Amino acid sequence: MTFPWVRKIFFLSGLLLFLFLSKNKMERQYPLPYPHFNALITQFSGLQDPVFISFGFRALAADVAWIQLLQNMGSYGSEAASGKNYPSLKEETLRVTRIDPYFTRAYLFGAATLAWLKATNRPDEAMEILKEGISYNPSYWSFRTVAAGIGYMKTSQLDNMIRMLEDALKDPNCPPTIKSVLANSYKAKKRYADALRIWEAVLQSPQDREYHDRARNEIPLLRESLRHPS
Repeated sequence: MTFPWVRKIFFLSGLLLFLFLSKNKMERQYPLPYPHFNALITQFSGLQDPVFISFGFRALAADVAWIQLLQNMGSYGSEAASGKNYPSLKEETLRVTRIDPYFTRAYLFGAATLAWLKATNRPDEAMEILKEGISYNPSYWSFRTVAAGIGYMKTSQLDNMIRMLEDALKDPNCPPTIKSVLANSYKAKKRYADALRIWEAVLQSPQDREYHDRARNEIPLLRESLRHPS
């Protein structure tokens, strides 16, 4: 004679086994769209990000992490002038993108700053960020364009780099770092009108406000160069 509680135990055990096998099969066939919790970078925020995500606020967690990254960078123009090299920028960028791997602007900002800011000059770390971005956003063409531009920079192919950055400029998420690099490259090639066009656009863009002072300095110099070309 079988006791009712024994049948319940067998039933529950079978149900748990079924759920476990189903979960594994689903994960193999339909990979999760977000990195595993183990991939989150918590050295800067402790449990802040996992708690936000656990309560269903992933987008908010990414926005807060992004704001904190920008705050840590401080005033971009003045920090760049001071020579600060942002030693944890790669990790802080990946903190944002592992919360939300579709936060394309964060990938571009981190990679561009690491690759082209003279004080950082860490293109290999920039490429690591872009590689991870491409793995989650394979159809987002700007990542490959910026990666190609970094590759040409590393091999001193200025004309090819300029072409890559011109394509990147078409992206509405193009960070001001890339715009600055392209304008400086135009200036080096004595394409003053093209450089002026970029700085004027930067000055009119609210999202590029950290570069407004730089634009105000460059615009009169470029206008003078156009009036009196060397």
